[in-house]
Amino acid sequence: FDSDGVAGNKVADRVGRLAGTLQGSPRLEPGDPTPRLEFAGPADAVLVKDLVPADAAFLPKDALTLVAWVRIDEPTEWGGVVG
Repeated sequence: FDSDGVAGNKVADRVGRLAGTLQGSPRLEPGDPTPRLEFAGPADAVLVKDLVPADAAFLPKDALTLVAWVRIDEPTEWGGVVG
């Protein structure tokens, strides 16, 4: 994603066909070196697809890379960043 790809509650996919929908109240924040989405509560998220079967044609077949810079203010046991 990039900041130009955020419009309303939609987040465009810069590479593929998996655009997202913002849920809750995440904020687009300016940043250095790049802008970021800030998730401040448990309801904040980006929903990419809902209930996708594992064999969906648009999913990568060999590998998937996810990169995130994450700051956790209140860690919880078994708390997830992606899931």
